[in-house]
Amino acid sequence: MGSHSKNAKPIAVEKLRKTAYNGWERENEFMITKLTIENFKSFLESTTIDFASGTASKLPGNLLRHRNGERFVKSMALYGPNASGKTTVLDGLYALGNFALFSSRDQKPTSQISGFQPFALDQASSKRPTRIALTIDLEGARYTLDVSATSNRVWNEVLNVQRTTTQPSRRTKAKLLIERNWEPDKEKYSTTLHKDLGTELTRSAAIEQTTPKKMGKRLQNRIRQG
Repeated sequence: MGSHSKNAKPIAVEKLRKTAYNGWERENEFMITKLTIENFKSFLESTTIDFASGTASKLPGNLLRHRNGERFVKSMALYGPNASGKTTVLDGLYALGNFALFSSRDQKPTSQISGFQPFALDQASSKRPTRIALTIDLEGARYTLDVSATSNRVWNEVLNVQRTTTQPSRRTKAKLLIERNWEPDKEKYSTTLHKDLGTELTRSAAIEQTTPKKMGKRLQNRIRQG
């Protein structure tokens, strides 16, 4: 005989859910919320991995609730046969991470860009840029870095930020921080910068290759509020 009592009250499901949705309690929380890859290795079409859970209620222990009410899954499983592209998803994340971390330090407009490998089984696609886009939540804001590049050229790069401290329906529109496009006819980049990214050092880094690796806390706050 077990020690379970017939008079014991069941634990409220909502209480379990509140425990499970132990989301963004601190300002410095960091989370990947979306990854998109296109024309990359074995992926020809645009493919997005989105950590938003929508209205799903299964596996409540794997759910996080954002302070603005959005819900995300803590973890996600990729499954499939060998050579189906599971590792390619991680390769895309690694390639964009390296680009963001090191391109402003050791890449010039003529440098080789590692990791951006187009779909090779189609002649037209092998000549088109690979696109990798990553969205992260960081310190009360949602940043999206979207890069289209070949091994020898960044064709388009966009960095946006969006405040996430309010309900999604009331959230401010995404704000452009940096956009850079290669113009083949002029053989140069056209670059658009947010007004708070106007120092010569930052502007030079953006025009040469990519955004600087770090922005000061004060600058981040000005961008979010501006």
